[in-house]
Amino acid sequence: MNMIKTVEQEGVLSVSFRGRLEDPTVIMQLFHSLEGVEELHLDLQKLNSLSPMGLHALAAVQKYMRDHGKIVEYSLNSVMMKTFATSGFLFLF
Repeated sequence: MNMIKTVEQEGVLSVSFRGRLEDPTVIMQLFHSLEGVEELHLDLQKLNSLSPMGLHALAAVQKYMRDHGKIVEYSLNSVMMKTFATSGFLFLF
């Protein structure tokens, strides 16, 4: 699992995940990066597996950003779209 973070400008963070998202500590790393972020861009195009813990952690990121800023962009591949739809988490998008 790789997480690539890029600060585009002050208050804007872009994050790209690759591989499998199964380790909740990766999402905790993302949480620690959100202080002062007003806009979050999430790229899940290269994510090919998502555990239930990873799914719930992304929901927590969504809730945090709803209270402190916004997620302005999601990029999903067809596998992730199906995963979110099947699990009932498609509402995140």
